[in-house]
Order: sequence, then structure tokens, then C-alpha cells
Amino acid sequence: MPAIKGEIEIRFWGVRGSMPVCSPDVVGYGGCTPCVEIIADNGTHIVLDAGTGIQALGMHYLKIFNFIRSADVLIHDAQYTPMEYSAKIGWGHCSFTTAVRAAIYGQVKHLVLFHHDPLRTDAQIREMLQSCAAMVRASGAALTVSAASQTASPLQL
Repeated sequence: MPAIKGEIEIRFWGVRGSMPVCSPDVVGYGGCTPCVEIIADNGTHIVLDAGTGIQALGMHYLKIFNFIRSADVLIHDAQYTPMEYSAKIGWGHCSFTTAVRAAIYGQVKHLVLFHHDPLRTDAQIREMLQSCAAMVRASGAALTVSAASQTASPLQL
């Protein structure tokens, strides 16, 4: 992937922690959960931590999933397994399978699973990655899936 050189534009479509909030007290900084968009001069397009703020980003592009279409990298919340998610709908997070389906549909090149559940072990994250790899193989998509790690080498674009 080409290095990002020159000017970049960074937009914050959401900035709140794990739960969206709505009140007059949060109008200044916003109440959506995190969503960051980075656009470089060379066309590289990165979406980080696609929380509820991604709805505003999606409205900006006026079509569902256009905000991630063909992104070089999508860093996406993947806190839950599908079973866990079914009991936590509306908590502001999603399952790793939702992240993979979105990346496949959006023809993303590299999906980075992010916002791991605090109780999830490294072994369980590796199991999630194996499930993701199986989903990608079954779809025939050209998608790389990895898990964000604060101990790994920096992601090279």
C-alpha cells in the first residue's frame, strides 16, 4: 500500500465513549460513539472505530456503505461474538461477524477488528480471527482481517 504523503483531512463523526448520549449538555462535542474518517491527498481513505458516529458519516455520503466502499483500511468495533451481541443489542457495539460482513460488502481491503471486550482472552481473539478468515474464504472476497494489538508492529499503509 502506498505511504500517505502530503495533506490529510481528519473528520470526527463521533467522539463519545462506549454509549451514545443525547442531551443539550453534549451538543458542543457531540453524543455519538467514536467514528473517525481520514482522507489523504493520494486517495487513501481510512475509517477508524465505526461507532454510532458512522451514521452521520453515512448520511454524509447519502448511501449505505458508501462511507467504507473500497477503503484501504477499516478499523471496526468487534466487541462481541454473535451470541453475545444478541443479548446486548443497542449497547453501542457490534459483533465481529457484522464487521466482516460490512467489510466484504464495502469491498474493503483490510479490516482491523478493534475495541476487544475487556474479558476476551488473546486465544479467544485468535479464534475470532479464524472465524473471520472462514467467512472471507466462503465469500471469495479479497479481504485481509487482523485484530488491533498494542504490542504488534504499527500497521503499514
